[in-house]
Amino acid sequence: MRFYIKTLGCKTNQYESDRLAKELILRGWDKVSEKDNPDICLVNTCTVTKQADRKSRQMLRKLISKNPDSKVIAMGCYVNRDKEELKGINGIFGVFPNEKKADLPDILDDILRISKSSNFNINRTRLSNIELGRTKPEFLNYSSHTRALVKIEDGCDNFCSYCIVPYVRGKPISRNKKEIINEIKYLVSEGVKEVVLTGINIGIYGKELENETNLTSLIEEILKKTNIFRVRLSSIDVNNISSSLIDLLSENNRLCPHLHISLQSGSDRILKIMRRGYNIKQFQEKINKIRFKIPKIAITTDLIVGFPGEEEKDFKISLKMMKRLNFSKVHVFKYSERPLTLAAGMDNKLSSDIIKERSEKALELADKLRINYLKSNIGEKVKVLIENNGKNNYQKIGTSENYIKVFFEDRTSKKGEIVDVLLQKVKDLRMEGIRQ
Repeated sequence: MRFYIKTLGCKTNQYESDRLAKELILRGWDKVSEKDNPDICLVNTCTVTKQADRKSRQMLRKLISKNPDSKVIAMGCYVNRDKEELKGINGIFGVFPNEKKADLPDILDDILRISKSSNFNINRTRLSNIELGRTKPEFLNYSSHTRALVKIEDGCDNFCSYCIVPYVRGKPISRNKKEIINEIKYLVSEGVKEVVLTGINIGIYGKELENETNLTSLIEEILKKTNIFRVRLSSIDVNNISSSLIDLLSENNRLCPHLHISLQSGSDRILKIMRRGYNIKQFQEKINKIRFKIPKIAITTDLIVGFPGEEEKDFKISLKMMKRLNFSKVHVFKYSERPLTLAAGMDNKLSSDIIKERSEKALELADKLRINYLKSNIGEKVKVLIENNGKNNYQKIGTSENYIKVFFEDRTSKKGEIVDVLLQKVKDLRMEGIRQ
């Protein structure tokens, strides 16, 4: 029994795909490439933008075309948004929403015994969590990974006016703290050096729990109860960065000095229409507070250009704020209309030409900011997690604690190890260095 899985979208999707793959492997399935005639092809879809929708459909059609004997299945956020659209793709075998991902191992065992014309709406009891110590835990064997994703929560109830995620992921649900810690302990036993705490909105971790836990207290317990070398946080909302979290970041060198904090717009007027819940003054004050405590921290961000009603002056303010806030890296996104969202019904939508022009200008500035940040690190010694070999086995490629892609030569170190590297020069939005 062979399966292939393709993941599109966010780190949470990747984590869930890894969990599913591990469970199938434990049941005796073989994970193969799309070229190896898999019995089942799974696509974990994304629907955050129109482009994500298109990529999901293209991948499904590609797999159906190239693997006529395989059963091709769509799962994930696109299914939650519009399962009928995906069911309409000629040759699709089945569609499963996010809440059915945990059921898929049982369902896939059954699928091999039913034909493509059968009804795929199978009712199964939701799989219970596998406890640590049984069949080797519910955690994926990460021996081939250098950095492990650990999902700590799912869902979001912010309902920003442009964002479809709350509609396809649902209300916030936090994972049990003990389960998270046990997972990280297992990953450490497998040789993992870095974990990335991920989720849809990690800053609100514990919000719905009764024991008054929160993200800071979770991290404190991870640092206290596990021997993980370093912990990185995925994207976090500026309103959820507490003073206690900033203090913890400044005091513990096992926490990566890197925060990804989405700005989305530099214009107060646009931020209000986006329903972001903060203004530029509040955002800047928080960034200043973070940098006062952690001067060398890397702060990366997201920016949306072309939001409905965004005027030229709003866009210029965004560029100005990119410079003033001096981000280490900026991901620029063209506004993409999503059904169900408030923004979809707004007037004053911009033309694709204007959005493209603004995107190009923002990307140009983003590259300049990135180069400036990289240059500021010349002469610094960083700890690099080796992720791959370069052109030969002697060239190593990895990521530093402050989120810099680093190339260096080393004949002795191996993938998955963390080594000291002196950063020497900038090349193509990355850095080259010498092993220390």
